[in-house]
Amino acid sequence: MQLEAIGSGTVGITHATDLLDLFREERPLTVKCGFDPTAPHLHLGHAVLLRKLRQFQDFGHTVVFVVGDFTASIGDPTGRNATRPPLTWEEIHRNAKTFKEQVFKILDEAKTKVINNSTWFKTPQQLLTLMATTTVSQMLEREDFTKRFDEEKPIGLHELVYPLLQGWDSVAIGCDIEIGGTDQTFNLHMGRALQRHEGQRPQVVITMPIINGTDGVNKMSKSLGNQIGLNESPNSMFAKLMSVPDETALQFRRLLTALPESEEHPKEQKKEMAHAIVEMMHDWQAADRAFVDWEMQFELRQQPEMETVTVPRERLDRVLVSSGLAPSNSEANRMIRSGAVSVDEVKQSDNKFVLPDSFVLKLGRNWKQVKFASVAELADALGREPSG
Repeated sequence: MQLEAIGSGTVGITHATDLLDLFREERPLTVKCGFDPTAPHLHLGHAVLLRKLRQFQDFGHTVVFVVGDFTASIGDPTGRNATRPPLTWEEIHRNAKTFKEQVFKILDEAKTKVINNSTWFKTPQQLLTLMATTTVSQMLEREDFTKRFDEEKPIGLHELVYPLLQGWDSVAIGCDIEIGGTDQTFNLHMGRALQRHEGQRPQVVITMPIINGTDGVNKMSKSLGNQIGLNESPNSMFAKLMSVPDETALQFRRLLTALPESEEHPKEQKKEMAHAIVEMMHDWQAADRAFVDWEMQFELRQQPEMETVTVPRERLDRVLVSSGLAPSNSEANRMIRSGAVSVDEVKQSDNKFVLPDSFVLKLGRNWKQVKFASVAELADALGREPSG
């Protein structure tokens, strides 16, 4: 039964009877979820929502994935105790491009409509008309706004508009159902209120739990450094999943896999969970290889199979970047200082450490066999570069 399957793993449905009525109409329903491209990478917290959307698709319904390029220019104030710094349009659209690549790891592209919400926000008059539907006192009912107001912390007028903009997405789409995390409850219900105001049937709101990060304490977040990215390598993803506390592993198993409950030892359950999630994000061959490499590294204490890279002779931070283990020199230096970098299995916290000609470089749970290019190899590479 659709209602039982869709209800599994949810925190709440507003209202379940309305959802049942929609299912009885026996038509493809329009199910909406939106993410603001405020960063280039999605993580497993987003995957909880994407899996529920995929469930709807498997029942024959249509998912509208809203890329919040317009709302990202404001910044969602949810859970914030300060105003978000603004992003440029270039940053937003660069991030949005990566979003579209990542969501189809889980969603069925043929049953998904991807829409930017800048599509329906064209004029200042539209915005003023929308703002007239709601009062400041109604907006201050939001918990995070109330807290900041009571603590006399600034609340920008543009932040008060954010829930209206997200809610209007539902009106523009003619949404039947919207899915979001529990932290989005106020915004999701704003969609219902605006639909009612516009004479539409209010959408059914489905809220999903917020999963913990790898620390097992705080919600998964890139800003806290406890995330597992959808685009991470199979080995990195598998190792991070194996490192989470047992209680968090059970939460991941319940919300991110179709695995049944098990009486096995927690470590064996965790292996099953990690394999299933890596398979979902990559494929079963990649999951098998990651499983074997993890056992070799952590149970048999052997180094896993690793890529060999040849790079110019540089300092440690620049080698981390040129070998693909770090995105920038500043991030590489931060990881070196934190003790996350090893050379031939010896931690190195000094960027001036003299590196050998060939060595195993490890950052976190990622490994590379690094060789410095010879003078002849460098000259050959330079000689092949196009002139002008």
